[in-house]
Amino acid sequence: MTKIITVSLSKSKEETLKEASRLLQENSVEHTISNDGGSFSSEGFAGRFRIIGNCAEIEVTKKPMLIPWFAIESQIKSYFA
Repeated sequence: MTKIITVSLSKSKEETLKEASRLLQENSVEHTISNDGGSFSSEGFAGRFRIIGNCAEIEVTKKPMLIPWFAIESQIKSYFA
């Protein structure tokens, strides 16, 4: 099951991508980032994201069954908000 999470950006696209990369790296999440988005994966989680205007659209493509969506959404928003 996949889910798309949309987050309004509080910083510029460049600052947001730089900060997201730093936080993903600190949390040992494998990731790739380009000018407009990227992908991530870590221990049962996977997804991709793109920056559209002043929003980040994050698609979670894989998650552990035992972890509820609200917990995943909260963590993901902390990387991009």
